[in-house]
Parts: sequence; structure tokens; C-alpha cells
Amino acid sequence: MKTCFNFFSFLIIFLLVSCSTAYKPPIKYNFQKSETISKNYNDAWNRIIQFISSNNIPLKTIDKSSGIVASDFNLSVAQYVFCDCGVPGKDLMYKYAIEEVTGNFNIVVREINQNSTNVTVNTFYKAKYNAYEMRNYRYYFSGTVDIINCNSTGLLENALFEYLE
Repeated sequence: MKTCFNFFSFLIIFLLVSCSTAYKPPIKYNFQKSETISKNYNDAWNRIIQFISSNNIPLKTIDKSSGIVASDFNLSVAQYVFCDCGVPGKDLMYKYAIEEVTGNFNIVVREINQNSTNVTVNTFYKAKYNAYEMRNYRYYFSGTVDIINCNSTGLLENALFEYLE
């Protein structure tokens, strides 16, 4: 009887552990963050401001004399393509979700000469890693487990560089 109990205890623990998956961190994407374009400083600056305006991105800082543009924005679900936050883990009692992704970027514009300008885009994304507990066949918010850093996919940077050409 004791052997049977030990076997079933082992089986239950094995099933609980085997049905669990750990959080998979985001992929590190390889893309160009800086590009030298064949435009003078003023033309490049104006195109950058047009890009930001046409995409309805709110600006936090804009300083043409120092060549800095910085933004703070919240991403909607449709914009998750700009970053990778990884894949949430799961187990029998909890469901995990990556939510409330936020991001910001800064653009640094430097004149090289009268006909060329260097543009560098730095992006920063983070998200909440939330847990939902299973009770009565429904999931209920249990709490934020962590704030995770997400990686840029390079799509925003590439879109800006294409717009500047």
C-alpha cells in the first residue's frame, strides 16, 4: 500500500512539473541602430519630425541645437511588432501574461558635413509579467510577478531609416 502511495505521489508531482514551462526571454535581434544619410542636417531633422508627427508619437524632448529627440509612449497591442518581450511560462495553477508594454526612444542627429547626417535610434521597452491564478475554472489576476525588459525587433528603426531616404 505504501509503495502504491509513493508511486501515485511521484506520478502527481511528475505531472505537475512536466506541465510547467518557464518564461522564455526575448530574442536579441541584429539590426542597424545608426545610419548615415545623404541629407543635410536641417532636411534630416525635418524628416524625423515629420515621421514622428505622422505616426502620432508624443514627444518628451525635442532640441534641434543638440540633435536630440526623445519620446515616451505606450504601445497598443497592434504595435507589439516593434519589440519582443519573450514568451510567458505556464503551469497547472497559474497562467502568465506579458502585458502593459511601454517603450520610448531617443534619436540622436549629428551633422557629418553639408551633405550627410548621422542618425542613431535607441529604443527601450519594458512590460509587466503578470500572473493569473486558476480558481473555479476561471483565471483571476494574482499580481505582477516582475517588470521585464523587452528587445527591439528593429522594425521601428528600419521604418525611420526608410522614411529618411
